[in-house]
Amino acid sequence: MKAQPNEIDSAVLGRIVLDLTEIDGEGDIAEFEADYRREHDPYCAVTKVPAEELATVHKLEDHGFRFVEFQMRLTGSLPQAFDVSHYPYRIERVISEAQLEPVLDIATTTFDRDRFSMDPILRAAGRNISGERYRRYVLKSFQAADECVYRLVSDFSAETVGFSTHRHLGEGEATLLLGGVRNDLKHSGMGGVNDYFALNELRREGVRRFSGHISGVNYPIINLNMRTLRVRVVACYVVLRKIYG
Repeated sequence: MKAQPNEIDSAVLGRIVLDLTEIDGEGDIAEFEADYRREHDPYCAVTKVPAEELATVHKLEDHGFRFVEFQMRLTGSLPQAFDVSHYPYRIERVISEAQLEPVLDIATTTFDRDRFSMDPILRAAGRNISGERYRRYVLKSFQAADECVYRLVSDFSAETVGFSTHRHLGEGEATLLLGGVRNDLKHSGMGGVNDYFALNELRREGVRRFSGHISGVNYPIINLNMRTLRVRVVACYVVLRKIYG
């Protein structure tokens, strides 16, 4: 079992947030917890457990961890491009800070169905913790050598209306990270359009298989992905966290 500080989440919350991995349901959770508390003095510890490992989930609950999110891992393939010829938009890779600014504005405001925005304890802090968090993750993608940020631009106004980020894994595979559209364009079908352009760009870059994670309460996006992107669910996870005083 391992405990590793999450750099972005720790910076956003102002204290150490630990990612706990390789949790062993047969191991000594109490001893593991005592060790990482001595070493890191964390504000919060977060772990993700396969949903079928109920014994491990229950053991973590017995030690004060609380359920905060159900996640699904989706995979899909790109045998052919989506027809986007009738949409008045274009997709561009973000290569300058000027192009990045409107993307960061969208990332800061568009997400409202994630565990940080829904967690009652974090929500009580009175800050847009979720928005700050996603802003930093987009910045990370902009700076990382194996990640990309793309923006969807209107042909009429030249305004940025959506964005997407992904990580190249090599050998024709990529991980979808974040994506969203401006708040005023939500529920208009623009989410799907944004996905079409992003996946077409991945295909142009040589990607033929993709995967990503989605919150189990993000019903609109789940339905959209199942209906239009030809994805399938390959794994489910329970996310639990424990906050220390």
